[in-house]
Amino acid sequence: MTDHHGVEWARKALTDDNLRHGLCDKEFVAADKDGGGSLDHNEVIALVGSICKDMGIRTPTDSKIKQLCDLVDKDKSGEIEKKEFRTLFKAMLKSIVHEYDVEKAQGGGAAAVQSRDLAVQSSPSSAHLRLEKELLNLSDGTSLRIARTPGMGDKEWQDTKKYLEANPEEARRMETFSRDAKAVRAWMQTQAISEYYNTRLSNGEDVVTGKFSALEKSPELAHIFEDVKRGGNQAAMQHYHNEPLMLKISRAMGGVPEEVKAVLQDIREKPITLQEACLKGYINVVRDYLDATKGDPAKQNIDDKDAKGISCLGYAVGANRTHIVKLLLENKANAAEVDNSGGNALHYAAAYNRKELCQYFVNAKIDVNKQNTQGQTPLALAQKNKMKDTAEILEKAGGKA
Repeated sequence: MTDHHGVEWARKALTDDNLRHGLCDKEFVAADKDGGGSLDHNEVIALVGSICKDMGIRTPTDSKIKQLCDLVDKDKSGEIEKKEFRTLFKAMLKSIVHEYDVEKAQGGGAAAVQSRDLAVQSSPSSAHLRLEKELLNLSDGTSLRIARTPGMGDKEWQDTKKYLEANPEEARRMETFSRDAKAVRAWMQTQAISEYYNTRLSNGEDVVTGKFSALEKSPELAHIFEDVKRGGNQAAMQHYHNEPLMLKISRAMGGVPEEVKAVLQDIREKPITLQEACLKGYINVVRDYLDATKGDPAKQNIDDKDAKGISCLGYAVGANRTHIVKLLLENKANAAEVDNSGGNALHYAAAYNRKELCQYFVNAKIDVNKQNTQGQTPLALAQKNKMKDTAEILEKAGGKA
């Protein structure tokens, strides 16, 4: 976590080019072991981490630093030169100061920290997703489990846990946020685009700077920019969900930047939560999670529900992901309760006409006449959705509507 003194140093460095350039150049030369005048991405990551640690400011995640490297690497050589590192470091400081101010204005804003760190994950594959959860003992005497923010380093995660344990309400907000794949994905997409433009603005690119200046002066949009300046990220997110407004701004800026399209595509396609991995059929992600939590029932929370109140098994059955269903059941997933509305696995198999799975759960003696909170049995749902195949299987098994 960034401390107050570290942020004040960052503010000073942003206003004093000589101070900032002197530090950048000195550290760059020291890190350039072979004297070649450039650093590869891994060397830049190590250098940024060293500077941030010394200055007492939050170290960005590796993926965020790599994203910045790609943006400032104008000749696409895969190497960062001294001048390019200056641009990268300035953009990073601006981002850190902005995030600190927003979090402070929102009373600490651990959920904002969560969203910021998630946002820089351009490719949340099984290697990036940290789906296993850790126990936090909160200062109010309660406890809950939260997954580590993707890309967060060990030290920052330890600092974050301490902060959350001391601030129970922030911990609960962060836990709720992390279960909402739609909200997380929206933040990731917004922040990916924001990072792109922040870097371009920090680099003083005339075209981007001119477009933003024009937007701020536009009679149609000036009040939006003033609202965001006053209300910070919370106000920005309210406007973000205004699709016509976002389309208008996007068109004014020339559409989605080509450099960001691949990142946005990854964010759209890859799973954000374990439940989503089950829905989309990412069996390797599910298997990796189960392997990582093997032997620890407290961590292997495969029956947890997402923001919609549905479990991994519920999604896998509904989407007919048979291999994932069997994998979950092998790991003791609860087929008797797969959502917060009292539905069991048969409710989902019946409603989506999953014949093989319906017969499987009938043979496994799952309650064919269990009623959900709306009083519906699996057969009632099959008939409601006109699913003749599963209705027939349930009727033969003694199911009642």
